Order: sequence, then structure tokens, then C-alpha cells
Amino acid sequence: MICRLGSVILQLLTNSNQEGGQIMAVMTQENAQFLQACLEGLECFDAGGKFNDLGKQLVAYQLENWMSGKLGLAFKAVRRAAGAPFSAVECVPVDLATGVLLNFRDFTTNLDPDVAALGKGWHTSGSYQDTSVRGKEETMMQAVKRTALEELGLMVEPIRQICTLDHSVGHPRFSDNPTLFACRIIGGEPKNLIDHDNPKSGDNRWFQKCPPNMLPIQRDYEPYINGTIRTASLWLPKKTLEEQGGEL
Repeated sequence: MICRLGSVILQLLTNSNQEGGQIMAVMTQENAQFLQACLEGLECFDAGGKFNDLGKQLVAYQLENWMSGKLGLAFKAVRRAAGAPFSAVECVPVDLATGVLLNFRDFTTNLDPDVAALGKGWHTSGSYQDTSVRGKEETMMQAVKRTALEELGLMVEPIRQICTLDHSVGHPRFSDNPTLFACRIIGGEPKNLIDHDNPKSGDNRWFQKCPPNMLPIQRDYEPYINGTIRTASLWLPKKTLEEQGGEL
């Protein structure tokens, strides 16, 4: 069942112009749940569960951005309004024999022109670590494990924190401060695994080093990922960050 905010927005879009059908296609249940969490955190509902004036203003702003195709901008604006941090984790799962598992993304058909401009390429699987949106106390290491399982089909243990990069003037779709974690694989099977050069979004592939067609916005990850692969025999046997007492 779609959440309350999602139902309201979908009803508004149904009564909108011919672009409504396109926008409904990208207004997923996950997006609706996220927006509801943000708006509830900002006290945008009255005692009866209806939008107050602030709620109506924010929803109107979201609709304006969706209808103009600026989905990433709408997404980031609500996160900032809700005080949600734009820090994120990036999972770098490494195997001594097969290298690093990367995920392919193709943004070229996205309705948001800013997102479409990201192009396509291989990238690390990542996620926001954000208790205000997910409604639970999730550490960065828990976020890494969840992301690996959801996107890659792998159970992992973070062994070392590789680096945190500054993308504070970067793209509205991506994190301001991504933190890369080198991970040991402890279970699962890679899903959508391929070994050819014609990937589609969601495919995963092993690499001995970062390929030339990395997603452009993640090309500054390459020296860190390649260094992590080269030194894997030194850090893979070590204790996990949790065993070391990490509370990231």
C-alpha cells in the first residue's frame, strides 16, 4: 500500500497535464515514503493527518520540480529542508581472486536532465546512512552491509575505511561526502553477474582494477579503489571494523 503522501501526490498528478503519466512513473513508493518521513519530521501535518500550510508549500515545490523534470533537485531540496545529512557510504567488496565487484548504471534516459547528464558507467554501490529518513538507528557499517545485500546480493563485513571525499559542490543526485569502505565477502552470491562488455543498469561485474568506463562522477574513486585491490592481501585477513571497536 502506498503511503499517505504518495497517494496525495499521485492524485494531484492524475489531475495534472499530459506530463502527469511520465512523472507518476518515477514517483515510486520508496520516494513517497521518503518524502512522508521528511515532511512528518518538519511537522507538515496537522492533528487530523492533513497537510498544514508548510506541508502544502513543500508539496507544491516538489510538484513544480517533478513536473519540470528536475527530480534530483527536488530530492535534495527536501533532504536539506528536513536537516538530513548528505553523507553516504560506498561499498567496495574485494575478493583476492576476482578483484572488486562494481555495479553498472545508465542514467541517460532519466527524466531529470541533470541526472541524465551523468551518463552511464560502472560505479560502487552506495546508500545514504540516515536515521531521520529510515526511522532507525543505522550506523555507517550497517548501511554498508545493507547496501551490499540489496544491490549486489553479497553479505559483507567492512574491514577498513578507505577515505571520505568532498563532493559538496557536486551533483544533486549524489552524496556530498561519500565514505568508501573496503569489505570482506562472507556470504551470498553476486546477482545479475555478467562477464561481457554490454552491460545494462543493475548488472554487476568483477574487475581487477577500475575500468575506463567508470561513471564520470565517481572517477575520483579510482586511485583509492585500485590501491585497495592491490593491497587486499594485507588487509583482508584483519579484524572487521566492528571487531576493532568501531562505532561509525
